[in-house]
Amino acid sequence: VTPRCPAVVANIQTAVLVPLAPELAAATAPGGLLVLSGVLEPEEAEILAAYRGSFEHLGTSSRDGWIAIAGAVKARLLVDQPVDAP
Repeated sequence: VTPRCPAVVANIQTAVLVPLAPELAAATAPGGLLVLSGVLEPEEAEILAAYRGSFEHLGTSSRDGWIAIAGAVKARLLVDQPVDAP
């Protein structure tokens, strides 16, 4: 089992953050904080769309045309695991 981090911060451009969405979400513990920065203001919708299925958007901070997006990673059901019958 690979341990997950309670918080992950990625300060990389949108062109890198979008394809990394599955890996960054998987590296963050369920309920953990994921902060994505290095994003230009007009690219916010693209980032939110890429991460929509894996995190709850908590807020966006902006400064000089750049933004940081914070979210809490959603808990995932382990559908591959067998469920013990009562």
